[in-house]
Amino acid sequence: MEIEEKMAEKPKDWPMNAREMALEAVCEKVEEFRKNPSYKTREVLLSLVCNHDLN
Repeated sequence: MEIEEKMAEKPKDWPMNAREMALEAVCEKVEEFRKNPSYKTREVLLSLVCNHDLN
């Protein structure tokens, strides 16, 4: 017997949960670091990644 798993799309007007907010913050800082690779942006990015377990 096979079990199919279907992913439902979340409506666009639903608020983000804590994991989605953390991932969004990390993604924004990655883009900022790519545009401006400095010591400050690297430290902010590293602290965000270390503070959030995104597994």
